[in-house]
Amino acid sequence: MLIFLSIIGASLEAGNVLQDEDDIDFDTLVTAGSLFIGVDTFLGPIYLGYGLAEGSRDSFYFLSG
Repeated sequence: MLIFLSIIGASLEAGNVLQDEDDIDFDTLVTAGSLFIGVDTFLGPIYLGYGLAEGSRDSFYFLSG
């Protein structure tokens, strides 16, 4: 398998879902972050990552194509 390009990255995020516009407040933001690595192969791009949010919510992800 030939690897043409490797990518390493990270993200920081903050957001929330609210029903009323009056409920918007910085104190209600949920923060999260992720780390990932990706490679571009002759089969297409492949990414592997890990994300972590407030409340010990986490996930691993794999993306191909």
